[in-house]
Amino acid sequence: MPTRRFWTAAVFVICASSVVAACSERAANVYVGGAGLDAAGVDSDALPAADTTTGEDIADTTSGEDMATLDGGQAEGDTSGGDAAGDVELDASPPAPWATCPGGKRDPSTQLCWQDPPQHAPLLWPAAATYCEALTAGAKEDWRLPDISELRSLIRGCADTETGGKCPTTAQNPKASSACGGCAAMGGPADGGCYWSPSLSGSCASSGVGTAGPSFWSATVHPGLTGFSYAVDFSKGGLVGANVDSIHGNARCVRTD
Repeated sequence: MPTRRFWTAAVFVICASSVVAACSERAANVYVGGAGLDAAGVDSDALPAADTTTGEDIADTTSGEDMATLDGGQAEGDTSGGDAAGDVELDASPPAPWATCPGGKRDPSTQLCWQDPPQHAPLLWPAAATYCEALTAGAKEDWRLPDISELRSLIRGCADTETGGKCPTTAQNPKASSACGGCAAMGGPADGGCYWSPSLSGSCASSGVGTAGPSFWSATVHPGLTGFSYAVDFSKGGLVGANVDSIHGNARCVRTD
């Protein structure tokens, strides 16, 4: 099986501010999506602050929250004022009920079949990708880790980050944006306040350090930061980014009939 590298943009932190000192040992694990790339192609606003004591990069923890958040506003150079073209098309008709599909639930707006319930064991990104590729569920073996366009198509109840919202990040245009931070924590329409359809099961609650947090991995890489992959924090409906070698997340695999 060929090796696949995936790394990306926004913020996937499972460390409370009280344990930041311990988390800094993992170096450059998370970052906040910025307003644009510099001349070297690096999203400078998204880079973690330097730890002048250890010489390592650490996440900005000034917010005191478990998950770093994105500021409001548009990304630099984004003059669209809103709707972003993605590579997942949603049906504009009224929402249809979700039906079962082999191994999961089918989203009627995209016709994608989603693993349900998802995998909640804490997985680094490489393990998450391998898990989906090896998954057999519903007698189907063509599961894969979703790209960021597919994964964000599951968001419900947070207009800016739903498909077609102000957040412009897609698999085809993976640049980070400050419009992708999400909404109020645990304010979504599903059980537990998750920002996905009530038809889906699973948890979006933070589980604590060293366990799977509220974010689910995607297969889309960040164009400016090596070793980071996009994920979606369904506790806020926001796009986040994490170090693929040190942050643990969940996996909800997808397949196309």
